[in-house]
Amino acid sequence: EVDGEIMREKRENLKKQQEDEYEQSLQADLAKERARQEEQDANERLKQQRLQQQEESKARLPEEPSDTEKNITRLKIRLPNDEGVLMRRFRINDTLQRGLSERIVKLFETLRRCVGNQCAQRVDAMEHNSFPLILIVIRSHGSLELVNVIEGKNTPSEVLLNLIQSHESFEQQRLCEVDGEIMREKRENLKKQQEDEYEQSLQADLAKERARQEEQNANEQESKARLPEEPSDTEKHITRLKIRLPNDEGILMRRFRINDTLQVCFLIYICRIEVTPVDEVITSSSHIVEVNFDSSINT
Repeated sequence: EVDGEIMREKRENLKKQQEDEYEQSLQADLAKERARQEEQDANERLKQQRLQQQEESKARLPEEPSDTEKNITRLKIRLPNDEGVLMRRFRINDTLQRGLSERIVKLFETLRRCVGNQCAQRVDAMEHNSFPLILIVIRSHGSLELVNVIEGKNTPSEVLLNLIQSHESFEQQRLCEVDGEIMREKRENLKKQQEDEYEQSLQADLAKERARQEEQNANEQESKARLPEEPSDTEKHITRLKIRLPNDEGILMRRFRINDTLQVCFLIYICRIEVTPVDEVITSSSHIVEVNFDSSINT
């Protein structure tokens, strides 16, 4: 019984621990879902802002002069990475900013779509003499994040230092994500191990209970086989015993011969034969002896 109580306490503690870990995992999943929804809403807002800014950029772009207009020139702009060639007519008083406005609009569009509106605004606010730029972008929690901007006017030493610092920042974040993934795997493995141990413990307890029940049934069958037949009411030299069971389970009534041993009385108690309700009035001419069994008796 003590071992059974210890096993039950272990199962209860294990179950409570699993419920706590499940609640923590559920809260973490809900937080992730909220973050995902917030990110989705932010992307939708950025999309709307991008469309609005694209319309504003198109509004700022002057119309291309006609082929018959005087004082115009035609520029061929070769795009990087073999993306193609832009051909457009320009007036002689157009600035370089106007000539590259289409390309800049596409650049900002790409930055807003891939990195975010904050990155595009940061690049847009930079002075023209800062170009060309090196944008250091890393992936953080499933999205891109701008961590550093290296301007074209920086010296080689400054560029190298910024690259080293950006790499160290990326490594720190990567290690944090790896540690988080390892912790999640450990929690999942621990939960699975606890579930397996709980299932094994439950099956072991069920097997013990079945074995105990089978042993009890076998003992009862053996006791019934060893129990002598009850003498008839007309037989001489008999007595009647009233055996009161513990915990108000009832009363056992039986006739005994005067040479029956006390072992027969215990066999009667073990087999629980002919249980008479407690409040039943017993009337008989035979001599009645009352025997009380304590609940601590080990059958």
